[in-house]
Amino acid sequence: KLSEVIVVQFVRHWLSTPSNLQNGWFNAVIDSKIGPALHAIHCAPSLRWDVEKLASLANMSRSAFSARFTNLMGKSVKVYLTEWRIHLAYCKLSTEKVPVSELAELYCYDSEAAFSRAFKRIVGVSPSHVR
Repeated sequence: KLSEVIVVQFVRHWLSTPSNLQNGWFNAVIDSKIGPALHAIHCAPSLRWDVEKLASLANMSRSAFSARFTNLMGKSVKVYLTEWRIHLAYCKLSTEKVPVSELAELYCYDSEAAFSRAFKRIVGVSPSHVR
C-alpha cells in the first residue's frame, strides 16, 4: 500500500506543476485530435501506420497533425511510433522466446536487419543481447 500512496503523491505533485501540463504525453492523450491517434497506435502497433492515416483519424491535414503531435509530444510521429514498437519488442524479447524475425514482421519492418538496427539504435544493444 505504501508504494501506491507514493505513486499517487508523485502523480499529484507532477500534475500540480504547471510546466508539466503544457506539453507531454498527458496533454497529448487528452487532446481531442492527437488522443485518438495515440490510442490507435497503442491499440494496434502492428498496423502500418503513417502520418496520413493517423492524421485522418484526427480529421486533420498531415502537416497540421504532424506539427500538433510534435508540439505536444516533443518528438515526431515517426520517432514516437518507432520507440513504442521497439519498447514492445523489448518487453517481448525479455519475457518470451520469440524469434527476432517474427518481431520484425509484427512491428512492420521490411527485414530482420532493419529491425535489429532500429532496436540497437534505440535500446543500445542488439535484440539477441536482450534475449
